[in-house]
Amino acid sequence: MQKGNARTCKRVMLFASKGGMGKTTVASNLLVSAAQDGFKVIGVDFDGQKSLTTWFEARAQHPSMADMAQVDVGPAPLDEWEAVLDQTERDYELAVFDMPPGIDPNLQAVLASLVPRMDLIIIPTPPERPSYGKVIDFMGQFRKSGLKSIWLLNKVVKNRTSLREARAELAEYGPLCPVEITMRDEVWRAFDAGSAVAELGDAAGLAEINGVWKFTRGCLSC
Repeated sequence: MQKGNARTCKRVMLFASKGGMGKTTVASNLLVSAAQDGFKVIGVDFDGQKSLTTWFEARAQHPSMADMAQVDVGPAPLDEWEAVLDQTERDYELAVFDMPPGIDPNLQAVLASLVPRMDLIIIPTPPERPSYGKVIDFMGQFRKSGLKSIWLLNKVVKNRTSLREARAELAEYGPLCPVEITMRDEVWRAFDAGSAVAELGDAAGLAEINGVWKFTRGCLSC
């Protein structure tokens, strides 16, 4: 992954079947971790709920804003995705796209054209079959089309049978990020304040978030 050349902007899509899967929280943490790593980054909020935009607005009001990583976020209509991609290509080194839920009819209409323009698709999911079962078909379609896509187990509770079952089943359909995000209060508390786990210093989840970013960066460099 090269830095310093806007023409090499990498694109990461966060995709899920419904709200509550953690895609926006993951997006915010990836943005901050990448910015701390020296990349000029932007989050594009295609989701009608505008949760990533709300996070960014809270960030602007954070008492430590002057010392925090430089991150840009902007909402955009889904039907203007081509213009958005052109702008991010000119101005940024990494763009993270927070998508509407995969079952949204408006998204279905543009997926065929938008998804192939991504360098990496991340599908975050709790290790519960009612959650990830709805996106297994999407993962299959992405992989069949030759698109680089990974599962990211999120909101994990360690040592549960459901976690082991989820790892095994998801691996049948696509690769898993080797780092999982444990369910921790500081993750959502940081998000609610417009911050990220990587900015909390000694937070218990710091190693996990950093590990997810390093794996993501590695995928983008391949």
